[in-house]
Amino acid sequence: MQTVRKNETLVSIRGLECEHCSGRSQDLTLFVCPVCGFPMSVTYRYEEVGKHVTRDSFEAGDAAGVWRFSLLLPDISPANRITLGEGQTRLTRCIMLQKDLGLQRLWAKLDSLNPSGSFKDRGSAVGVSLALERGFRSVGCTSSGNMAASVAAYGAKAGLRSLIFVPPHTPREKLIQASTYGAEVVGTGSMSSEERYQLTHELGQKRRIFMINNNSPLRIEGQKTFAFEVWRDLGFAVADWVVIPTSSGGNAYAIAKGFRELRLLGLTDRMPKILLAQSSGCAPFVKAFKEGRRNVSKWPNPDSIASAILNPNPPSGERLLKVLADTGGSAEMASDREIAAATREFAVKEGIFCEPSSATSLVALRKSISEGAISTDESVILDITGIGFKDLRVASEFYKPPEDFGTWIARSITSL
Repeated sequence: MQTVRKNETLVSIRGLECEHCSGRSQDLTLFVCPVCGFPMSVTYRYEEVGKHVTRDSFEAGDAAGVWRFSLLLPDISPANRITLGEGQTRLTRCIMLQKDLGLQRLWAKLDSLNPSGSFKDRGSAVGVSLALERGFRSVGCTSSGNMAASVAAYGAKAGLRSLIFVPPHTPREKLIQASTYGAEVVGTGSMSSEERYQLTHELGQKRRIFMINNNSPLRIEGQKTFAFEVWRDLGFAVADWVVIPTSSGGNAYAIAKGFRELRLLGLTDRMPKILLAQSSGCAPFVKAFKEGRRNVSKWPNPDSIASAILNPNPPSGERLLKVLADTGGSAEMASDREIAAATREFAVKEGIFCEPSSATSLVALRKSISEGAISTDESVILDITGIGFKDLRVASEFYKPPEDFGTWIARSITSL
């Protein structure tokens, strides 16, 4: 993105703003509104930024990772911008699935190919960089796995201590990954998601640990770059739908924010509709949407093979339901049986090895087409949020031990 010289300093940040009570703050280390407790968002001086941002700004530049979009990210000095080369993930055409579904245009955005294997790296790059800029020595989060590994990876790159607080259902593969990066991984036993969240908030304040949880404004800023890349890779066009596996709602909100900023800057005149995909074992957004409510209710006893999207009381509930209302979006859920089948289908038909949570997007899309919510002449992007190696429990069901060579050659001969 175009560079502004220091003697032409562009102050792009307006500050943090709460969409619930309109509270404002200049303290970017906050992640909830000090007035009402709702998530806050970073806002920019869009008229001023728009003077420097053009289509050419979104072409690959010299800056690495998400920092090529620096004019639409918090102002962090180049020396403190941590990157592992996140972003710029492949947008691939899904030819076989497109045909099966009767669609004319279907793509998958492979955010599973980020450095630590999930979309979380986009947000961790920005969050950890601000922690370094502000002199923190420790970063942390509460996570069911993907964010844990991501914060640990970027914390290691920054030379910071990482503390990760995890629930019992966290896949072993993700715990191993976070531990290998050198993070201190702490099990939280029977604590609820709200209790874990409150715990990290209190520890962060008492022990000066910069917490980069799922609704952190800094995480939202990094994850919105998904939208910038998709828009650019489609030839500066906006797809009709983006299908997003959803847990806390932070990622879907971030992607919508990215598209909204493109519109505010005059670079596009419309936004895509958002389809939220959840597991039937934990679907607070789907329930609220189908009941026509503006707020989500806590989901009782969440349980699913899609462990990465088991947030029973998502903090971004109100603001994400508003996104659905504003864009004409929708929400659908998938059973464990459907998720397992879709995990296999992605792999066999498109060569995409994704974790079960990502596979909910395919199930939600198929149901939405069947019910007439999405028409076959509309263009669709599937968000592949995590790689299959993150959680091998479902994929292990498809494993077959190697066949003995002698048996195989004999069978092969007789089958010719």
